[in-house]
Amino acid sequence: MYKPFDIVVASTAVCSFTCLFFSPESAVVITPTVASPTKDTTIRPSCTVTGEAFVGWYGPDGRKIGLVGRKYVETKGNIYTLVIKDVNAKDGGTYECHGNASAATLEVDVPCK
Repeated sequence: MYKPFDIVVASTAVCSFTCLFFSPESAVVITPTVASPTKDTTIRPSCTVTGEAFVGWYGPDGRKIGLVGRKYVETKGNIYTLVIKDVNAKDGGTYECHGNASAATLEVDVPCK
């Protein structure tokens, strides 16, 4: 979190600073870390972000996953759930949940049949 503050020197000059503070307990944790869904099902892995800001879920192609579509993110407090509906083989790969200081990965292995 950014916390701006001013320092007054000899009652004439004002210097402004913005500092970035990180909690020592900041973490990004995904449960489960591996998913092996069957074709045409829905998976819902959760990412809990503690002590830092949530940035987003990213797919195997590196693109940020939005709030609508077959793949989307639901939010409840500090838990960010990735929803993938009608899973198919093309959904397989490494997904990442990012906070502003750390990230965690999820491996999705979808059988071809």
